[in-house]
Amino acid sequence: MRIMAFSDFHGNSIAVDKAKKIVEAEKPDLLLISGDLGVSSRSSALSVLERLSSANIPIFFVPGNMDTHELASFEYPQTFKCIHGRCERIGDVSFTGVGGAVRGPFMTPFENTEEEIRQILEKGAKDCDSTKTVLVSHVPPKNTSIDLTRSGVHVGSTAIRDFIEAFQPILVVCGHVHEARGTDEIGGTIIVNPGPAQNWFYSQIELADSLNVRLLEFV
Repeated sequence: MRIMAFSDFHGNSIAVDKAKKIVEAEKPDLLLISGDLGVSSRSSALSVLERLSSANIPIFFVPGNMDTHELASFEYPQTFKCIHGRCERIGDVSFTGVGGAVRGPFMTPFENTEEEIRQILEKGAKDCDSTKTVLVSHVPPKNTSIDLTRSGVHVGSTAIRDFIEAFQPILVVCGHVHEARGTDEIGGTIIVNPGPAQNWFYSQIELADSLNVRLLEFV
């Protein structure tokens, strides 16, 4: 399975157009978007999804902390699906997710407590019956290289880290921390922060007997 992973468009129209061109040229099997599609409105996030879905590639996504709660429960067309607290399956791979970020001092539109994150993850995992699971989360797991801010603070989620250690998904795609673009591992789980799409970053992932991850930039 060939996957393109994006995060943090923040409603940037130029970035969406560039991403769409790459998707149309490369024709992956699936797009994963790990949040912050728009800017604090359902309409801006839906605009991103609708423009990318015109390439006729399935999209699984979760909202980010700068998106609205509505995105998690809105009824979407078949071309894109929110997997916040849900499970979708393609072949022998299950995909589940959790949106928003850990509750903090900035009071952004979509924040959760660690306990709420834990419950959402458990709800989604309950319906995933595959031995291969992919987690899409906006916020990274705690204490990794990809949740580290410029000020040296780890801002990831302990609940997400606990979930990874307990369920051992084969892959985690996240975002949120713009300056922490990269990959890391927890046990046998590969974690990818593709970097902010608003700054022309994305990732290509080959999911077969083994995982191959490339961190790339728009041309």
